[in-house]
Amino acid sequence: MRSLYRVTLPVLISLCCNGQTGAPLAIYTDVTPRCQNRPVTFRIADDSLLSGFTWNVSPSKGATIHGGTSGNIFTVSFETPTLFTVTAGASDTLQRHGQIVIGVSRSANASFNASLSAQGFPAELVLTNYSGSSQGIEWRFSDGVTDSLDQLIRPYSSGGSYSVQLVAFGQNGCNDTASYRFHIADSSGITLPNVFTPNGDGVNDVYRPIARGISQLIARVYNREQVLVHSWDKVNGFWDGRTTSGEACVDGVYILVVEATGFDGESYRLRGSVTLIR
Repeated sequence: MRSLYRVTLPVLISLCCNGQTGAPLAIYTDVTPRCQNRPVTFRIADDSLLSGFTWNVSPSKGATIHGGTSGNIFTVSFETPTLFTVTAGASDTLQRHGQIVIGVSRSANASFNASLSAQGFPAELVLTNYSGSSQGIEWRFSDGVTDSLDQLIRPYSSGGSYSVQLVAFGQNGCNDTASYRFHIADSSGITLPNVFTPNGDGVNDVYRPIARGISQLIARVYNREQVLVHSWDKVNGFWDGRTTSGEACVDGVYILVVEATGFDGESYRLRGSVTLIR
């Protein structure tokens, strides 16, 4: 007769739980191009089930963070044209992380000087480009004309409101613009200021009539004894407070007589007083 035996073998089952991480966070930005000194905003591609984001940028030098390092969005201005790495982490159970590397291009800086040769027509607009970090420029005038010279003079033969825009082209489309609006009077006119201070401080040192649309002008300055002390016969002429022989005139009131003709055919004969103060 056979004997039956039951054998129980102990089995040890070991469960090891290791830390797990989910799929990397996908970071995106819709700002293109990525330009120096211009804000770039980053977002998580799908954050509907995530929260508690923490952001970081490397290198931190040359990066200015706007609005802090937590939240669903992250905005940074990059001062240095180089490569930056932006990272984000989510405080969910999977502790997901993600990063994006972007290249920042150097931005152009549009800058120029503009001056009008006269307040009325005809006038010349003098333009000088002072843009920095640019790979080229383009002037865009309100009448559709364009130019690419660093210095230019543009004539205007009629009155009206005008504008000019300077576009400075930077790396990879990191362009910059600057604008100037001006008005040219459509009729002639002339006004006589009543005081000036030729003391060499660079402010109101010369006397000239305020003229617009004037084609011809003759001016004479007399002292109280009706003696002629100075004169000129050009539209852009002036009195520097000295006699025709170069001697400095004393403080006091002088008489100014102006005869002028406008481009619109208007004639002017003005007489007024001007006070000289040193």
